[in-house]
Amino acid sequence: SDWLRAKVKAAGELCTKVDGGDGDPSITSSVYQQALEDWVHRVVEHVRERDKSHVVAYYHPGAEWDLSYDRRYTPGDDARFRKWLLVRYGSIKRLNVEWGSQYSAFNEIESPKHTLIDAFPKQSLCAGLTKDTPGKPWLSSNGAIRDWSTYWYEAVAEYINGTSRLFKQLDPTRPTVSYLTFAW
Repeated sequence: SDWLRAKVKAAGELCTKVDGGDGDPSITSSVYQQALEDWVHRVVEHVRERDKSHVVAYYHPGAEWDLSYDRRYTPGDDARFRKWLLVRYGSIKRLNVEWGSQYSAFNEIESPKHTLIDAFPKQSLCAGLTKDTPGKPWLSSNGAIRDWSTYWYEAVAEYINGTSRLFKQLDPTRPTVSYLTFAW
């Protein structure tokens, strides 16, 4: 919806694509989150008023394929990523060892701009699994890309879980169903 994209962009919370173009509203945007909450309230109200025989079996709170790798970049998401890294590593020294980098502070770190191919290298997908990333052998061995991807796995799950909780709070008579394949 163009009206929401314009409103989110005016708030500085529109994602930027890797190529510099406008992306979609960030799922972490306060403007987007308020619009989503309002929309969920309207959907549940509509369903409760009109679906007395429960033809609508469940609500779908979102799916990760709406969140393409090439359009997840906002200053707010960068700041949240840096906080996530601080919790994950505890010190810039430990991060530098893991990433093979030389940052002097977390505030120097920007999210790595990459595409799906960068995150899931062709050789890992086509030539078998690698040992570079224990537990996630399909994921890039580049520390920044690996951590950015893991950060987003958690952010997407939190986003969809939060939307699901809202649906359930407003209409506990219907379950929610979503798809989290982490294949985006």
